[in-house]
Parts: sequence; C-alpha cells; structure tokens
Amino acid sequence: MLLFGLTPFGSLFRKKQVRSTIPVNEIFQKHMRAAYDAAKTTVQNENHWANADLMGPNASASYEVRRMIWSRARYEANQANSFAKGMVLTKTNDIVGTGPRIQIETGNGKANRLLEKRITEWMEAIRLAKKIWTGRNAITVDGACVYRAYLNPRLKTPVKLDVSPMECDRLVGRPEKMQQENYVEGIQFDEYDNALTYDFLRYHPGENGMFTMGAEYLPPVKSKYVMHMFRPDRPGQKHGVSEIATSLPLFAQLRRYTLATIAAAESAAEIAAVMQSTSGAFTADDVEDVEALEAIDFAFRQMLTLPKGWSISQVKAEHPTTTYVEFRNAILNEASRCMNMPFNIAAGNSSSYNYASGRLDHQGYFKSILLDQTETERELLKPLVDMWLEYAMFAGQIPDGLPPWGDWIITWHWDGTEHVDPKKEADAENIKLKNMSTTYASVYARKGKDWETEIRQIAKEQKLIRDLELNMGAIHGESTEETGAETEEEREEEYAEAC
Repeated sequence: MLLFGLTPFGSLFRKKQVRSTIPVNEIFQKHMRAAYDAAKTTVQNENHWANADLMGPNASASYEVRRMIWSRARYEANQANSFAKGMVLTKTNDIVGTGPRIQIETGNGKANRLLEKRITEWMEAIRLAKKIWTGRNAITVDGACVYRAYLNPRLKTPVKLDVSPMECDRLVGRPEKMQQENYVEGIQFDEYDNALTYDFLRYHPGENGMFTMGAEYLPPVKSKYVMHMFRPDRPGQKHGVSEIATSLPLFAQLRRYTLATIAAAESAAEIAAVMQSTSGAFTADDVEDVEALEAIDFAFRQMLTLPKGWSISQVKAEHPTTTYVEFRNAILNEASRCMNMPFNIAAGNSSSYNYASGRLDHQGYFKSILLDQTETERELLKPLVDMWLEYAMFAGQIPDGLPPWGDWIITWHWDGTEHVDPKKEADAENIKLKNMSTTYASVYARKGKDWETEIRQIAKEQKLIRDLELNMGAIHGESTEETGAETEEEREEEYAEAC
C-alpha cells in the first residue's frame, strides 16, 4: 500500500536540490541557544568573565604566573597581614603538630620496637618534624614544596640519609629543554607521565647577588630522590598554585578598609571643634576680619567662653566605623574558606559560637587536616622510609629473620585533637570498648599515640602498683561515689553523641 504522494523510492513531488553556500559552523552558531545562564555573555556580566580562558593546566600555571602569586602570598602571609599569617600557622600546626611517629609491624615484637627506635632516632637527628612543618607552610603559601634527599656524612646516625625542603623558586625549566616532549617547567616525564628527573637552580634566584648572575643549574636529580608536594586542582597539572591565591584580593580589601577606618577616625580627631558665627550677628566689615579655616589654639582641659554670636561644634566621623567589625568578619569568613577553615579558628575568636555549632564547623576542617596528613605520609614519609631501609640494610641496621619490607605494616601517628568535654569522651570510649564497636588501637590512634606502647606502659604501672601494695582501687571507688553513677539513659545519650 502506498501513501498519498509517496513511493517506495521517495516523493512524487521531489523538489530540485539546492546546495547551501552557508558555512556549517555559521548554521550551528545561528541556531545555538545556550541552555545555561553561565554560558551567556551579556552587557552586565562581560566584565566579570573577561579573565576567563581555556588555557591548559600547565599553561595557566606557568612559572611567571606562579611566581607573581607566591610573591604576593608571601607578602600577605609573612609580612603584611596578621590574620593571614595566623591562619597559615594554625593550619600548619594542626597538620604537623609535634611531628609524626612511626609504628612498624613485622610479626616480631622485639624487632618492631628496635626498628621504631632506630628510625625515630634518625628522624630526630635530621629534624624531620621541623622540615615537614616548613614544607607544609610553604605548600599553603607558595603552592608547593620540593624535598630533596641526599647523603649527609656529618650525621651521627648509622644511616646518613638526609632531606631538605626547597622553595619552588629553584625548580625552573632549562631554556634548552623547554621545547622537548614531556618536559614541563623543570620536570622531565616519560610517556606514561612518570617523573624521571628534576632541574634545580644551584642557588635561590632571589638571594643577594643572584639577580645579576646567570642561572646555574645543578645536575639533573633523579625523581627517586625528589618529593614534589603540591595540590593538583586540575588533571594533568604538574605544579602547584598557592592555596590562598583566591584570598589575596580579600586580604588587600581588608587592609584598605582598616586603613580607611583609621584615617577617618584620625581626621575627625585632629580637628577638636569648629566655630561658626550665627547668621546676621555681624556686619560685613566684622566678618572680613576672620579668615576661613583659620586654626585657633586653646588651653588643654579648660572651660572656654565664646564671643556673642559664635557657636562651637565637634567634627563627627561620617565613616561607617560601626560596621567595621561586620565587614572584617565577613572578609575573614570568605578568605578562610579556601583553607577549609571555620571562622572561629581563622579569627581566633569563638565568642559567637555555642558548643554544637563549634563541633559542626570543625568537622570539615579536621577532615581536611586528616587528608593533608595522609598525603604527607604517601608523598614524603613512605619514600623516605623506603630509602632509609635501603641504606639501613647496608649499614646492618635491619634485624635478621624478618619478612620482606613489602609485608610490613607501617603506620604513622599524628597529634590528636582534644575533646572539649574529656569526661564525655572517656565515657563514650568506655562504652564502645565494652560493646566491641571500637578497638584500643583506634582509640589511641585518634589521640596520636601507639596503642602497644600505651598498653605496655599501663601494664608496667599496674605491676608497680601491685608490688608496692597500693590500694588504688579504693581511691577510684571513692571518686566514683563522689561523682555519682549515671543512669542508663544518660549513657545512651552520651554514646549517641560520641557516634
């Protein structure tokens, strides 16, 4: 059956084809309708999006761009802004604390303690905690930190391995290599995106006398001995940008507003009073004897009388100084968001917080701290320990009869955060331990402690108490009676809050 006007081979009324002469891209542009408001450019938003570009991750974060950003970030965080410096110091202190502590599990308890002791002594000899702190501070301000491992013959430990942090100013691409394939700003990669070598300047380009000297490079350093730490915000990014880059304009605005507020107050305070004559009180000849804006000295802390027809008034600062605190807090709240830091930590002031809101705001911050600590373990501590074990084998520091290194379980412990209410935390931990919903290892790990060391110390103390026949139970019993027993409902509420 055929439909009207149609045949199996097409239409009976086929029109003559006319080839279009309009380019295809113009056809698509003509009929394109942006489905998102953010994709539209209008008179109102064209200035706002003027700096948006489609550059690649490494082109947009070139050495010149990063150098300008970290120079301004260093100025704000190290020289000009106490709030910026305080936020950076607080985050670095919360991440590093007193430094990481290692725990090794090889299946041999005696060997575990011996290895932990030797590695801890080596870490203290090279001041690793201080170097981690310096590097973590540089990552926040500069955007990256480069650690270079080397042998230090002056170390007093059997293993002479040492490491030093370097500012990213020294990681600069060689001009003759810039056009080479897989070479990005001083780093040579292979076809699988693995770093092979790093090119470093022998001296910091900003040191005295280095501006006039030609760039002198160290021999290429193998990636095995380099730990390049930064936060890649885009896929394929090979260098880091300052973590406070988005806050730099806000810090400048805060400083400008503060200076403007002070200037307004000083301008108003410098003019003690203004005298003006009542309209019609004087004739034209009398007024001519008084010059406009004439300064008059008067005695300090004295009562004055004014001539007839004159009045006095004080200058009032019209600058909105009453809103200064609100503006400052709003700027600090926005500036601290790029660091995942709540306002009360950024401002150093929790007067507007209650207990619940404080804990809620801190959850995201402490999670970001945990992520930074885990990244430090993965990118810095693990390579360093692997190198230490390699050199320790030749130095005779590894006990015999242990399984291969790959079978060892190595854990790092950082300083924990103290609970606002220690009693509630202790009761919740006790409940969890009784119903086996947690372990001693987890409880002590949150406090930054090694559970084996702590339990071994408890056993040592208990043995001493028994040897001295001290009646510690009676003391604890009196303490329990004084505080009173909690009801089952109270314990359930505390357990739910702890969870």
